[in-house]
Amino acid sequence: MALQERHRWMAANVAAAFGMSDRVHVVEQVLGEYNNLKKLNDFLEGKSKHKHVFVYYQRPDVINDANELVDAKGDAKLMITTGEHEDVRIKNRAVYFLRNVADSKPVKADVASDGDLLFGEMAASPLESRDTQGPLGCLQALSQPSVHRLGLLRGGASP
Repeated sequence: MALQERHRWMAANVAAAFGMSDRVHVVEQVLGEYNNLKKLNDFLEGKSKHKHVFVYYQRPDVINDANELVDAKGDAKLMITTGEHEDVRIKNRAVYFLRNVADSKPVKADVASDGDLLFGEMAASPLESRDTQGPLGCLQALSQPSVHRLGLLRGGASP
């Protein structure tokens, strides 16, 4: 399966977010790997139960002798996840793509960019991401009164 215009737009955004604008072709290669492309296509076509997908650029986790999660040796790599099955924790930041169409409606893959697929960045700390202009940051800001009302913040601290 070859990358289409939407995949290339996604790759360009991922590359820019992680300071890899001069290596968009590397991001395209990773997105084009069979498992990654299948995950992205299922997401775009509405076959996934998720309306979002995350992309991380970091070293994978491994469990050390003390049974703790630590960074694996080697270079950082791009990882695509919905956050459901994979045990991948966000260490620095992530980018996300959010479907802005009905669950069963596919996002057009032959169109580079439109309002059907939104893009944003997210910090490792949700409170840092709250001030971003992305949809998840906005959703968190909108839900902030609910967090206070339910007493979910520890120590009465205000974000």
